[in-house]
Amino acid sequence: STSTTSRSGQPSASQTTGGGAGRDQWVFPERKRLAEPGAGPASDRYVKASSAFRTPRYRALYRQWLEDPKNTLWMAGSPIVADAVDRGHGEVECVELSRQYLHLSPLVDVA
Repeated sequence: STSTTSRSGQPSASQTTGGGAGRDQWVFPERKRLAEPGAGPASDRYVKASSAFRTPRYRALYRQWLEDPKNTLWMAGSPIVADAVDRGHGEVECVELSRQYLHLSPLVDVA
């Protein structure tokens, strides 16, 4: 049995990360196909599921998937970070930056 809350009483990280990413891997190729000129209509399955994939998380995953389709969904679905957070060995901290760092954007994905 897996825990549904972390030590802080918040929903477990495994509930908010991964999960559906690998299971729904058909959505991104279909979305890419639909963006191509002359693409046929969307499948009924895509139309029904597409509203769930309009969140910022899935938009970011899609952009990353366009660059690295082989590894993106695997990494997003990996339980490693979620497990660390749930056990209290890791945490996710959101910090609002006081200014923009757009001048550093060319450095992203350079490693």
